Amino acid sequence: MAITEKHINTRLYLVAVLFLLFSMTIIVRLMEIQMIPKEELGKIPESRIRSVVKVQPNRGDLFSEDGHVLAASVNKYDLFFDPVNPKPASFFNDNIGPLCDSIAKVTGQSADKLVMQFRKARARNDQHEVLMLNVDHQMYERFKTFPLLNKGMQGGFKFEPRVERVYPMNPLAERTIGKEIRNDDGTYIRVGLDGTLGRDYLEGVEGRRLKQKISNKLWKPVGSEYVVELQEGKDVVTTLNMHMQDIVHHALKEQLVAKNAEHGTAILMEVQTGEVKAIANLGWDEYRKDYTEKKRNYAVWERYDIGSTAKLASLLIALESQVADSSTVFDTNGGKYRIPGKTVEDSHRGGYGTISLGRGFAVSSNTVFAQLIHENFKDQPKEYLKRLGRLGMTSSLGVPIEGESEPLLRYPGEWGWSGITLAQMAYGYEIQLTPLQVLAFYNAVANDGELIRPRFISETREKGRLVKRYKKHVLKKKICGPSSLKVAQQLLRDVIEKPYGTAKNMRTEVVSIAGKTGTSEINYTTGDKNDLEYIASFAGYFPAEAPRYSCIVVIHKPNKEGKKYYGADVAGPVFKKIAEKISTHYQDELLWEEGEISEPAMEDDYASYFAMAEKELKRIPDLTGMSGMDALALLENLGVNVVIKGHGKVKEQSVKPGTPVDRTRKIELKLS
Repeated sequence: MAITEKHINTRLYLVAVLFLLFSMTIIVRLMEIQMIPKEELGKIPESRIRSVVKVQPNRGDLFSEDGHVLAASVNKYDLFFDPVNPKPASFFNDNIGPLCDSIAKVTGQSADKLVMQFRKARARNDQHEVLMLNVDHQMYERFKTFPLLNKGMQGGFKFEPRVERVYPMNPLAERTIGKEIRNDDGTYIRVGLDGTLGRDYLEGVEGRRLKQKISNKLWKPVGSEYVVELQEGKDVVTTLNMHMQDIVHHALKEQLVAKNAEHGTAILMEVQTGEVKAIANLGWDEYRKDYTEKKRNYAVWERYDIGSTAKLASLLIALESQVADSSTVFDTNGGKYRIPGKTVEDSHRGGYGTISLGRGFAVSSNTVFAQLIHENFKDQPKEYLKRLGRLGMTSSLGVPIEGESEPLLRYPGEWGWSGITLAQMAYGYEIQLTPLQVLAFYNAVANDGELIRPRFISETREKGRLVKRYKKHVLKKKICGPSSLKVAQQLLRDVIEKPYGTAKNMRTEVVSIAGKTGTSEINYTTGDKNDLEYIASFAGYFPAEAPRYSCIVVIHKPNKEGKKYYGADVAGPVFKKIAEKISTHYQDELLWEEGEISEPAMEDDYASYFAMAEKELKRIPDLTGMSGMDALALLENLGVNVVIKGHGKVKEQSVKPGTPVDRTRKIELKLS
């Protein structure tokens, strides 16, 4: 049958109607998606939408209290050139020489050889020539200005960006600052503050957005809002002070070298707030032939027999239970006190004769304290342990660093308890704590009996704005009565100030010190004195009359030459050097009037810098007085080219504050 014009028109109308209906269906469906509320859209299965893309938040930065960047995420780039893509050939030929001249000025390569290399690559259709690897944002921006590359992909410029975590202050406090390491199986190793604080503060919350495919390889976001809201990571301001950290780090390292010791730790803490100002963990690194922080966080993790620093606890227990006072007399029995299965000996051959408990504390007599505790608590050993608990010495502190060890003590009826355990605990054996736990106890004595959790976090911030300021966490309001405390405080001064005190060598005109020496043996159970190694320690605070800082130094396995392995000889000089330098550099702070130290109203300089930088106008902030590293990080985040001259803090900047950001402009910072 012949096809008429009427039939053709009918079919065309039918096709047109079908096409119109199909188009209207698509439009209606798109309108439905756009009108779905955000909270409902998040519930739609991914199979019913084009695609959901994950948006990773920026990890927050870690700062010291004095404004130094401790850990930060920076952009790094691998840069490549595709010599095939620039077209036509005349465009490539006209610009390849100037491009290679620019590259040569940066890399030091021969411009002529680069021209030859790229021409050969173009001839063999090689589209992936390496320009530079692992460059920072400043160098990336510089390459973008080069001939050909300034045309982007059309000019053959290719790059692979990534975010890298950097730690500008290493090796200072390296172990405590820490890091987060992702394993291949998706699990994490979290070390120190940067690792532990990641989940709650630094990481942020992953966002999710809809995206729609618009071509074979291109996608575009659907709308401007998130299906799951993106939350950027918070910045954390720690309590660490990098100037104090430098003092503590080098004082410890010098003594480790001098004593050829295996490892050691030193911690400095503010008495009334519990803020940890400095913490050094140094161990001998055979590979690097140096003392580094690569090993462990000894301050938080390592338990040890705390030696004679335990005598402060025994003293307070005796005073609180009223079984003795500082004038109670003891016979040191020629330096030996015998109980079934054990002979306790004084380090001073022949003992100290008949002396008071107070003097026994100052000379650190083992026989006096073994008698004191064994004779008064052998029939009620649980009471002694109960009173240790009241002092805060039987449980962990709960600090925000993974790996804190629980105190290790033996209890009656448990494996390892014997008739000599109580006497040994009295002077520091069979009682193992970490250095930080011992320091917290001594800090409580300095703080009129208030036991505080050591604090590492000062505040959290978002985009330079304060989110939360953290206050001290009190674990126990009073560990003992005021009269016992006053006796203990005076006896801690006697250790240094009396001519018979074990730490009389620590006396200094710079600052008054109160504290206790400690020495404990390693391998003492073997019975072979040739196998003995030692742990030397000193715990205390300064100034003695109005304590501002507490400190502990613990050094493992110093050399035994001249029998100079005791706490006063090994750990004491480190403590003294720290106390003197802190007192000299922070003299005004040590002259505070007695009373509660107020939490600092820290509107830190760098907070205002970052807040200013994030204003919509994007103007250059006033960087005067800012540390060079922080200024560099800030300007690189703004995409500005920076040249730094000198060391220290910013003294001058070549571009005036308030000038609009120009990413093609270079800023020179002079430091002093």
